[in-house]
Amino acid sequence: MSQKTIRSIAPLRLGLGGGSSDLSQFVARFGGEVLNATIDKYVHASLVPHDNGKITIHSEDYGTTLEYNAHEELPYNSELDLVCAVINRMRRDYVDRIPNCGFDIYLRSDAPPGAGLGTSSTVCVAILGLFKEWGKLDLDKYEIAKLAWSIEREDMKMAGGKQDQYAAVFGGFNMMYFKKNGDVLVVPLKIPRATLLELQNNLLVIYSGNTHKSGDIIKSQTPKSEEKFRWIMHIRDIAHAMVEDILAKDLENFGELMSMEWGYKKMLSDKVSTPELDNLADIAKENGAVGVKITGAGGGGMFLIYHDKFRRQDIIDEMSVLGCERIDYSFSFKGLQTWSVNNGR
Repeated sequence: MSQKTIRSIAPLRLGLGGGSSDLSQFVARFGGEVLNATIDKYVHASLVPHDNGKITIHSEDYGTTLEYNAHEELPYNSELDLVCAVINRMRRDYVDRIPNCGFDIYLRSDAPPGAGLGTSSTVCVAILGLFKEWGKLDLDKYEIAKLAWSIEREDMKMAGGKQDQYAAVFGGFNMMYFKKNGDVLVVPLKIPRATLLELQNNLLVIYSGNTHKSGDIIKSQTPKSEEKFRWIMHIRDIAHAMVEDILAKDLENFGELMSMEWGYKKMLSDKVSTPELDNLADIAKENGAVGVKITGAGGGGMFLIYHDKFRRQDIIDEMSVLGCERIDYSFSFKGLQTWSVNNGR
């Protein structure tokens, strides 16, 4: 077999507003709206076909290498179960397009699992990109994102919403509409260059030092009472208001809405925050933050902090004393990308 390497990258995202309104239980009754933006942090994946009858998965993030029989369905018994689920689904659904041979998959991420940047879904999308490129599959962006969602939520019964898969596939600064009938519409925002640069300049991403297991936290937020539905309706409306603020160049109000959303999010579950996280948020506000929230499910991961542009270093210094780390980033406007390389890895 000739040496050929297939590669893909997919971007991680910042959940700016509307998170939880993409949960299926809410979407089915009211429809969801989510504002997010991808950044220049990625999941990187490579696939190398061979004829030794084995499937081997190498995860740099977990420091793990797992080997399986290429002619059997992959089992679910490790931290790489989602990777195995993608492989099983693609080999089953596209048996006539995916070569019946062994292969190695190599995975690495620019952020740790549980950082609140949608890493799990982005891994799923990146692997789907490998198989799309390898099998020359005629799948458009919406189909890839829906397939990633189906593998996570239906095949693996993983708790979560829909925004992460669509962000990783489409990339960019998007408002996403999740319709009650299951349809999804991704609308790229046309933000003036100066506004985008100002937002990036004033929006800090700071790692709290703690990862989280989003599944348990999301389950605790799942709306099972009318009260929770009302809180999520407020969260959805905030995402819409954030878009209006960005387009009106009212970024200070955008920052204040971040804190407001975080307040509603904490009403959904006592797992969304901790006394330590609340203390860090207070410190950020005492040092010039206009708005503070945790991106993703909560419970740890990344703080998003909108600040007065002249107090940036004060926030960084005070939070770093308590073990937090500023993450350098830029907004990224490309989604899933795939390509092939001959003669070498």
